[in-house]
Amino acid sequence: MANPVPVTTASAETANWRTYIDALTTTPIHGVLIPRGDVLGALTVAATGGIRVYGALKVANDPTSFHLYVVGVDSNGNDIVTVGANSAVYDMTQPCPPYCGNSNTLNS
Repeated sequence: MANPVPVTTASAETANWRTYIDALTTTPIHGVLIPRGDVLGALTVAATGGIRVYGALKVANDPTSFHLYVVGVDSNGNDIVTVGANSAVYDMTQPCPPYCGNSNTLNS
């Protein structure tokens, strides 16, 4: 079941995040594009419980290297990190900024 939130709630809370993160760093990340193929890939690995997203830095203490890892979650709430000998961890590497869409109430 989907759990959409009112746009006014999302707008206020993303504004809170931007204010908070902008005060901490000169290279804030306001959002991240998660490509459809990566979400589908994570869901394809028997992810009956959904997906989980982890924040990560490619370079320690460098906020410009921020990205996300997405993994499928089984019906017991456990991460599915491998399928046989293969990784089931997907790398989301399109942070906003610089990869932002048009200005809207969630990103500006």
